[in-house]
Amino acid sequence: MLSVWNNGQSTRYPGVRYYYSNNYNNPAGCTRRWNRGNLQGTYKLRSHQWTTDNSCGG
Repeated sequence: MLSVWNNGQSTRYPGVRYYYSNNYNNPAGCTRRWNRGNLQGTYKLRSHQWTTDNSCGG
């Protein structure tokens, strides 16, 4: 199991997207600011980036 936690402080970037592949390819999911969770299964995340997408996660 893999845990994710978005502890970001910027209101400009309300979410963080994470990816299975390097260079932001093959999206795995997204978590909104101040949220956390556990991903079920076996994951090997290779990249992540802040996003301005307000629909990210939840």
